[in-house]
Amino acid sequence: MKSFKSSMFARSAVAAAGCGLAMFGIVACGDDVTKINENAATAVLESGEKLSKQVCDTTNVGQLLFVKDSSATFVCDGKDWAPMNGEKGEKGDPGSNGKSCSAKKNADGDFELTCDGKKVGVVKNGKDGVKGDNCKVASDKDGVVKLVCGEKSDTTTVFKAVCGAEPYDPVKNFCHEQKLFSCDGKPYNPAKQYCESKKIKDYALCGETPYNAEKQFCNVDKTVGDLKKCDGELYNPTTHYCKNNEKVTEYGTLKDSRDKKTYKTMVIGSGTSANVWMAENLNYDLKIWSQSEGDSVAFNWCAGGYGKIEGDCDKYGRFYTWAGAIDSVGMAEDDDPMTCGFATNPCSMDFVRGVCPEGWHLPTNGEWNSMFSAVGGKTKAGRELKSESGWAENVNGLDTYGFAVLPLGEINVDNGVSDGKYEEASFWMAFSTPDENNLGYGDFFEFNYDSDEVSGHYSPYANHGRSVRCVQDKAEF
Repeated sequence: MKSFKSSMFARSAVAAAGCGLAMFGIVACGDDVTKINENAATAVLESGEKLSKQVCDTTNVGQLLFVKDSSATFVCDGKDWAPMNGEKGEKGDPGSNGKSCSAKKNADGDFELTCDGKKVGVVKNGKDGVKGDNCKVASDKDGVVKLVCGEKSDTTTVFKAVCGAEPYDPVKNFCHEQKLFSCDGKPYNPAKQYCESKKIKDYALCGETPYNAEKQFCNVDKTVGDLKKCDGELYNPTTHYCKNNEKVTEYGTLKDSRDKKTYKTMVIGSGTSANVWMAENLNYDLKIWSQSEGDSVAFNWCAGGYGKIEGDCDKYGRFYTWAGAIDSVGMAEDDDPMTCGFATNPCSMDFVRGVCPEGWHLPTNGEWNSMFSAVGGKTKAGRELKSESGWAENVNGLDTYGFAVLPLGEINVDNGVSDGKYEEASFWMAFSTPDENNLGYGDFFEFNYDSDEVSGHYSPYANHGRSVRCVQDKAEF
């Protein structure tokens, strides 16, 4: 390293060079250097009118003021501001040439500096430092490196990185929410990637939500759902179903010509026992003219509500009374057709289109039972046909066939109160059980959260509202 042995070198060199230092407009030669008063800084005034207001006393002797409107400079002499604009002086004589300086290496390897024949300083030549102790890596595992240095074998521990309180190696792991993620020894970010068969793969995006396209799907409303399996094959349950638990099949489509609504359809059963069913609850707004009421009467209510809270027709379909489900207007033979289907007036059940779209009909008892047989019988049908979510106490179904029975309960038409949501679901069928007085009871099948079995019922409360699923007509109809 280089250093000056004598601080006098700078002053001697300047003296030898003659007038060689200029600073703030002041020139000094040799050792003739006068310290400048700190008050000598020049201030600026816009107008000479302000000069008389400027303080000049013993505290600011030597202070300079430049007045812009007259281009004049004034100096404080301790009492007053004295102008400095003198006449142009004569040109000074050129200064003499300065003396040269030299450097010579001495016996110690240092460099002696000589100026004008005088030794002014020595530049020391640095020496090599002492060789440090060697360090070796004793171990490198899980982000912890242990070093052994010197003859004493002192151990030093170094953490490569820390996730929470756990050290880790960033080359092998990624820290996310204080947890470590590694895929076959390589780091990956679980917010954007996933590990599949020891390979790092990027998530797809559903709106702004990342998802695994190999196991999940993106709904139209930008929510993520899980793919299902049918005989080992994955499929999207919103577009396909597992036909007879054997084959992935795309849902069919039914368009109701009355209101242009569309429904998904599916086949359950095989051979002559196979039927095409609606895979969603009917959502047709049925209103029928009543002579006794003198107005159109609604035979339906939006399903999915609770108590007095109205449901969502578009999501869950509608509840229909027994008379509405069988379309008693088209079946009755008396003067006031609205009464057909209530407890005092049974209706013929040979074939009932009912509230269903053209080409479809209200399923018979036999068609319901045929479907139950196709999915393993009544004792298992509840588990196989109920939806995979929404049921009380999280006792959900498997929805193996894509029929998706939802726990919507029923509605009491008399008081408009919905009941049984989350616990049950019921569907009207084209069958009326008369009692000993030949009074017509509406028949329906019911699914319950706490049972795998489907049970058939008939009720004198035919003015209760229940769901409807329709079946496509066959040639014999």
